[in-house]
Amino acid sequence: MLKVICDELKQDYTLIKPWFVCLSAGMFFFYDFIQLNMFNTLNPYIAEAFKLNAIQVGYLSSTYLFATVCMLPFCGALLDRYPIRSVVLYAMAVCTFSTLLFSFATNVWVAALARFICGGSTAFCFLSCLVLSTRWFPSDKIAQVTGAIVTMAMLGGALSQEPLAHLIARFGWRTTLLLDTALGVLIFIWMYYAVENYPKGKIPPLPNNEPVWASYKKALANRQNIICGLYTSLMNLFIFVFGAAWGVSYLQHVYHFDHTTACRITTMLFFGTIAGSPLAGYISDKIKLRRMPMILGALISFLIAFSLLFRPDLSPLQWQMVFFTIGLTTSTQIISYPVIYETNSPSITGASEGVASVLIMGGGALSQPLFGWVMDQHWNGIMINGLPKYSGGDYHLAYLILPATLLVCIFLARKIKETHCNPIWKESTNG
Repeated sequence: MLKVICDELKQDYTLIKPWFVCLSAGMFFFYDFIQLNMFNTLNPYIAEAFKLNAIQVGYLSSTYLFATVCMLPFCGALLDRYPIRSVVLYAMAVCTFSTLLFSFATNVWVAALARFICGGSTAFCFLSCLVLSTRWFPSDKIAQVTGAIVTMAMLGGALSQEPLAHLIARFGWRTTLLLDTALGVLIFIWMYYAVENYPKGKIPPLPNNEPVWASYKKALANRQNIICGLYTSLMNLFIFVFGAAWGVSYLQHVYHFDHTTACRITTMLFFGTIAGSPLAGYISDKIKLRRMPMILGALISFLIAFSLLFRPDLSPLQWQMVFFTIGLTTSTQIISYPVIYETNSPSITGASEGVASVLIMGGGALSQPLFGWVMDQHWNGIMINGLPKYSGGDYHLAYLILPATLLVCIFLARKIKETHCNPIWKESTNG
């Protein structure tokens, strides 16, 4: 009897372990999204501390994403050639240090350096989770795993909104960043003991020994990587722009909500993605279709974003529902990651996901200062206490960027090759 119970427990553990390993690595992505999106809550405090205008705030925030874009090509190459566990632990340690550095920044240049280091280190978080999941799960489970990992990230994004605002109100932004650093140390310890490179007994493939440029040449030759990268980037702009930098200020100036209420509303963007990411992955895997859910997600997201152009008079609760729905519908962006895996050789999984990730994070890096630039072009020049006084009209004009890019997503999704959840990379070498 005891032997039967032990065998059943062993079997259950074998089934659970792949999820445990991959979601433990996903804790880095969770921490990354706290660092990325905290600027939405920190925005007014940082602007006041360093005396910055909208364009400067946008550039400081996007420094994180520019560093991520710079590191992603190296990240993809490293993950194809070195143990994932080692890479991700080193990156997590650097990320935690950069958070500590930012908390002590006394001028904008040190703050920018800290954000740059942090962004460079977190280039490894999601890409490593994606590559790790392909080693622990079969192809028809990748979308579900990706959805679960993105859900963890969105939990981090949600924590960086209203909960972070309450911590800042009580302890100040610098002390709050010290608490954030302590969280990073705890996550590093967890990952150290939990993350493994391969399932026991599985023979790992030989590392990719071809020149890095050759791997990226193959990845760039497959236009599915470009299409999927652009689609995900543009579908993510609500997170990059409203979740990470400008959402709180937009709601304050256009709809006159107080800071805490605005943070509560933007939090729902992440909760929508938390619900939508695993749902989108599950539906895609269940119906054995990739392209159709991606088209529908882009279409519904565009219709909602377009309706907001008319500046509807909604209550805070109604705005929370709107932001939740946007997070839910834009979650179909996660399906592009298994499409990339299924349309590329396993030997260049890291390079292929890296090419797409450069486009994804590059879109975020450009969109944040672009939003501030559009505001500045429409600004009437009024200054208060040495800072620009932007109107609701300035913010609302910049908002036009979001529905316009979602419209493009509909056309991009129509160009994606249907894989039916099976690896078809031999057919897709030339796009």
